[in-house]
Amino acid sequence: MEISPILLTWLLAYSFIFGAALGVLDDVAVVLCKRLKKSTVRLCRFLFDFALCAVATVGIILLNYYLNKGTFRFFTLVGAAAGVWLHKNTLSAIVKILLDYMLELMERILRVIAAPILKLLLKLVSILLKVKYFIQKALEKIRGMVYNNYIKGKVFSKAERGFLADFRER
Repeated sequence: MEISPILLTWLLAYSFIFGAALGVLDDVAVVLCKRLKKSTVRLCRFLFDFALCAVATVGIILLNYYLNKGTFRFFTLVGAAAGVWLHKNTLSAIVKILLDYMLELMERILRVIAAPILKLLLKLVSILLKVKYFIQKALEKIRGMVYNNYIKGKVFSKAERGFLADFRER
């Protein structure tokens, strides 16, 4: 099946751009995994690499499907690989620095936003604990008024005989 040279050029350009986007996604994975503990970095990289391979596979299939009517062209792989290679060898260091800076900025903003919310939540929890304590004390007082020692003795003796003992006596 033949395809016009213009569409082939678009397919190559889109696959190159897709490869560069994959390079950016890999940089995001590197920056995010760098912030984790040393013991979990390898697992994080494995999961991100696996997801990146899945995204690359689906992207290449969709590029071939939509622009080439489902016929596989080898140069889509070459274009994507060239996009990744060019990104890794030119802009990757700058992108990693920018992503690291943006992540640091987002962490600072979240700390500023989360501090009052956390303070409010801690205050709410302390109030709820105090309310629970006062409710427990009030219930103990109510139980103490209703169940004095005489009534407690009657209830315990009835429980020892069995609750159906009243009905048997009648």
